[in-house]
Amino acid sequence: MKSLKIRSFALFLSKRQLRFSLLASVLLFLTSCLGDLPPNAETGREVEANARLQAEYESLQGAYKGYVRDNPNGEADIPARLDLILAFEPSGRNEDGETKMVAVLRAQYTRLDIDSSKVNYSIPFVRFYKESGQIVLLTQKDMSSGAPGVGYLSVVGTLIDGQMRATLTDHRGLQGRLELVKYAP
Repeated sequence: MKSLKIRSFALFLSKRQLRFSLLASVLLFLTSCLGDLPPNAETGREVEANARLQAEYESLQGAYKGYVRDNPNGEADIPARLDLILAFEPSGRNEDGETKMVAVLRAQYTRLDIDSSKVNYSIPFVRFYKESGQIVLLTQKDMSSGAPGVGYLSVVGTLIDGQMRATLTDHRGLQGRLELVKYAP
């Protein structure tokens, strides 16, 4: 009779230990999964989107040199430089009230045949379409900002394998074809 009681007790301990082990394993698994999550899902999406954009833009950023050709004023080819720059800008606030940041491209266009302070454009609006290689750069969202057209510059074309081919337009109209090659990262 004593032998039967010991076996029953041993069997009871085994089931109890089994339950405890199973519960501990489930808790350990859930804890390890939750440890990899960002503080909130919105922050995780922001980090992921910025990593994707940075990877895309890093290969584009750098200095491009070349010429403006076919100027409507009949001028000879005009030497030019365009710098593409990876930057960050605020894009609202997250659910914790912190400033959200987004990776963006910015540009600087300079004519090299004259004093660069006279023809030097900061270009805050840059959009690159990786599927087609199309690139669009604008100094202003529209020409109605400030004095009529002054300071407006538009570059629309393609950027493929470090070579840019685009039309260059300012407040006076078409200024020629921009042909640039990346020469520095």
